[in-house]
Amino acid sequence: MYRQVYYTLFHQIGIFLPNLQSPANGTDSFYPYRKEAIFMKTFNSTEKSYSRQRAMAYIVYMMAGSYFHSAKTADRFKNLYLHYAEMPQKKQYECESRVIHSIENLEPSFLEKISTLRCEPVCKTCGDKLLIEFRTGGFESLICTIRKNGSFQLSPL
Repeated sequence: MYRQVYYTLFHQIGIFLPNLQSPANGTDSFYPYRKEAIFMKTFNSTEKSYSRQRAMAYIVYMMAGSYFHSAKTADRFKNLYLHYAEMPQKKQYECESRVIHSIENLEPSFLEKISTLRCEPVCKTCGDKLLIEFRTGGFESLICTIRKNGSFQLSPL
């Protein structure tokens, strides 16, 4: 009974072991491998598990949104946090300082105006780019275009 369950389970999840024999052929060597050896192959911890573009989108959302008086939180950005959290901490600091530097290079009069406005950030995909628009209801707005490689461009509207 248990042998049939293991045999069926391994084949359903796509693990095929050539030495794993079905209980139908009557052998006792049904489970020749250790469990740890089988399951270690399904996860590789050295692979990059975050999207640089999506992590940068979260950084822009947090950093640029803080320059407005207040911002409405969108559910879409909560999903982007996971990509940011997987980014190495040193890389997070570098990207955050790049975004802050880009915002500080905008016109001082524009920054003064947006500091009194409420915004609603909206994230859209346009081809392979992510667009984040900080909408203010017809007043001064800010838009950011983020490419796949994580490079971005901030511009006032």
